[in-house]
Amino acid sequence: PYDVPPKSRELDKTIAESKALGLPMTKEELIGPAPAADKNAAPTVIGAITALEKKVSTKAVKGVDVNAGNILEQGAEGQARRDKVAGLSPELDVVVAGLKGRPKWYIDRDYDMFTELQFPELAQVKNAGKLFVARSVLRARHGDVKGSLTDFVACRQLARHIAQEPTMISMLVAIAIDYMAIASVPYIADEWKDSPPRLAELEESITDTSEPFDVVPALRGEFYFALSTTRNLSALGGIKALTSSGMDRENVPPLDPSTVVRTGLPNGMFERASLDVIARNWNTVFESLKNKKQPYRDWSGPLTKWSKIAESRFRTSEILALVLAPTYSGIDTTLTGSDAYQSVALAFIRCMEYRAKNHKWPSSLKEVNADLSDPLANGKPIQAVFAPGSLTVWSVGRNHVDDGGEIRGPNHKTADDIALRWPPRKK
Repeated sequence: PYDVPPKSRELDKTIAESKALGLPMTKEELIGPAPAADKNAAPTVIGAITALEKKVSTKAVKGVDVNAGNILEQGAEGQARRDKVAGLSPELDVVVAGLKGRPKWYIDRDYDMFTELQFPELAQVKNAGKLFVARSVLRARHGDVKGSLTDFVACRQLARHIAQEPTMISMLVAIAIDYMAIASVPYIADEWKDSPPRLAELEESITDTSEPFDVVPALRGEFYFALSTTRNLSALGGIKALTSSGMDRENVPPLDPSTVVRTGLPNGMFERASLDVIARNWNTVFESLKNKKQPYRDWSGPLTKWSKIAESRFRTSEILALVLAPTYSGIDTTLTGSDAYQSVALAFIRCMEYRAKNHKWPSSLKEVNADLSDPLANGKPIQAVFAPGSLTVWSVGRNHVDDGGEIRGPNHKTADDIALRWPPRKK
């Protein structure tokens, strides 16, 4: 049905509700004022990471893959990995210094160019995370407790810093980096398996960096992306260009920043009607986030409902809304998985501490106050299996199916548990 005229007329009222909910209408409202230079970690960290990438590109170890699971391997390959980490240590130390005492992450990007924004540093930041966890394991092997924990904490801090940017891609990379840090816990713990004090310090480092990810900045960015797109739909090539595989954009010139509309609401009837539908849906999402301690568990429902309704009705005003509707029904599960991984790590390390003190495993997770809730199993406790020479602690994972602690791999292609094991699997 051609419902564009009435929807177009309703936009002003809908946007007034959006403003009342604090949704951004300008780039300045999206990113806020710049923090003091001594509070902003981004310039120093990005500078160090850029220098790190340049050094890698000029060294013989350019293609050497380094991670927590292979840094201690024997032979020439293992030595090449250790040489790579040693050669990049000065830049990693600058990143550590750049994060210290600087809680903010602020980059003044042109978010009105959202469709053409590139984030090249995110891949570099992820590589730095891998180097940090590898060096953390290496330092643990050499008895450098302070250095090992400093690198572990830096990796998790790096994840939470870039998650402050108002984009979903930043959030996803942040989660990936944090997963790498947690995955390194068994390797560090293995080096200190007989030292209760060191294991206790590792547990403290986990809890000290356990602040949940805040998805609200990313959701605000997604709203602003839709607003900016409707303002500049014609310049972007229209609805056809946005819904094609990209071929229609070949004849559309790149956006000229000087001509981009950056304030106000769109004038075209179709654009106004489309934005009305989009803004109504986002209003519902942000209304659901009021006074929520863990907001990412409360917005998936409205977004999923939005997509299903748009897909079933095919109203003219919902065409653009469907194109721009976030396909993020699984992101809340990914974020909840981050919480689950945190619980698994804490339970794992408490069991390792008990073993180091008592030379045996606890009788249950409850005995060591590790019967933590599994947010992916409707609040049921995470699980563990104790064997004479091994430990497995796991959450049911994002498919909510208990695979007995098996993670996805060549022999278990459908398994999806979130698990930590001791002894850790090499590689």
